[in-house]
Amino acid sequence: SHARPSRHAARPRVGLAPPAHPRGTARLAGDRCLGDHALGSIARSVRVRRVSNARGSAVRAALPRINDLGSAARVDVMRAKPLFTIGLFADAQYADRDDHERVNEPGRVKRFRAAPDRVREAMEHFTSPETRETMACIVNLGDLIDGVNDDDVSAPVPTRTKETPSLMADANARDLRFMTAAVKDAVRGAVPVVHCLGNHDLCVKTRELALEILYGGKSSNVSGANTPTRELSYFSKKLPRKWRLLVLDTTELNPRWAGVGSEAQRRCEAFVVERNNSVNSVWSGDETSVFDPYQTNLKPWGGGLGPTQMQWLASELRDAEENGERVIVASHVPLSRTAARPGMAAWNCDEISALLEASPAVALCVAGHDHPGRYGRTLVPASDAARRDGSSEKKVGGGESTYSYKTFGRVHYVTLEAMLEAPEDGNAFAALEVYDHEVIVNAGGVTRGFFGDKYSATSLKINSARSTKNYATDRRLRVSPRGRFTGVASFSERVPGSPGSRDDRDGASASIRVAGSNQQAVDLLDWINANADDEDADMT
Repeated sequence: SHARPSRHAARPRVGLAPPAHPRGTARLAGDRCLGDHALGSIARSVRVRRVSNARGSAVRAALPRINDLGSAARVDVMRAKPLFTIGLFADAQYADRDDHERVNEPGRVKRFRAAPDRVREAMEHFTSPETRETMACIVNLGDLIDGVNDDDVSAPVPTRTKETPSLMADANARDLRFMTAAVKDAVRGAVPVVHCLGNHDLCVKTRELALEILYGGKSSNVSGANTPTRELSYFSKKLPRKWRLLVLDTTELNPRWAGVGSEAQRRCEAFVVERNNSVNSVWSGDETSVFDPYQTNLKPWGGGLGPTQMQWLASELRDAEENGERVIVASHVPLSRTAARPGMAAWNCDEISALLEASPAVALCVAGHDHPGRYGRTLVPASDAARRDGSSEKKVGGGESTYSYKTFGRVHYVTLEAMLEAPEDGNAFAALEVYDHEVIVNAGGVTRGFFGDKYSATSLKINSARSTKNYATDRRLRVSPRGRFTGVASFSERVPGSPGSRDDRDGASASIRVAGSNQQAVDLLDWINANADDEDADMT
């Protein structure tokens, strides 16, 4: 018979009572003695552990031991530690307001007042002794506060014609200071904290003020050098083992966040008008336009990268390539249309993702903003040669405006679920574990093991006082070039029904996946053991 699928560690040793001392006491180092009362406490502790072990014995008896043939625990003890980890959280959006359920999406509830406790819980996890050992930094993916303002988001060109009223802007600044303090007090300087500017964060008077509040002063060393905080809207940070973090500002192109009446605001307004006119011509049936169902009018809460930041990004990528570095990109707004719902990606996401895809240094992009979370890879246009060699293509539209895509690109885009909308009994954050050939978005922390303990589901023990469910999604993503043997299978990179996947109707699998109906992947050895007797299981 085959062993039941499982991941587990070696059996813990059952605690033993200390040997009895001739005088009824146990002797410790330094010739100190434990009296009868202390011995009684030890005995009770041992009995509790024995009872606990007895309760779990039925489960353990059904699981393969570490020395059993085919046990995944044999592999577990040899699993390497990550090169480093990064703490991730997004869209806490604190406000002193009651919970709000979206009218058009029942079940999606914004829990504004829960934000401080949820942020503290995440920070406590990132800085716990087990996690802090490999934690390189913590990245806030934006929108610490919800904020309020009085501009007209229904206008064809979202912009500001007057400054935000002082009372409103000052209240937003107080909220941002409150949330920044919640992060700082929990971290206590143990790990650097990096902030991506979110659209809600800019409800204060100026971008410079938002950065000053987030980084706690006029200057900061977060980038590795003492830098004025007004220059930290986007920057580069060195990571361990020849990796680099690029923090981007995706609020730049939005005229709402530019100075009222400034030249920068006029350029942003012109960009919005030009892009919306282009989209409207497509949907009106203009024969000279390329039909693209993902294109929508620009949303007033979005944004993108301006020309100067795009040039800086290209320069950073070239520098990383020349130095043999790998790159992780962090931003508030997703940088690929496949990693967000229509209208929720960066306004110039196609230009950005094309630049990132062209650089072999880029491995992964992480973002927030789109609250349900998502995963994607950029659609790479097929070349004429690729069409001739029979590569798979995806065609969109019809007639003369038809265009083709070959396949998904190499760069992974992960959009983290919003902390704001986690269910009442939960939270949403993750530890990004970086290895030589893969990255793992681990929503349970480094102590859970690969994709967590199946018997505790998504339960994450933060401390002895409470147990919280983490609703961020676990992901395992390969970052080594295709064609190079690494021993890492590409699990969970595509799921059936996602753009570009092929379902069972054409008899093909979208990609190698070992996962259950809940989309949670399991160890390969466990899956083989579980399905060895299943005649329908694909073992190839």
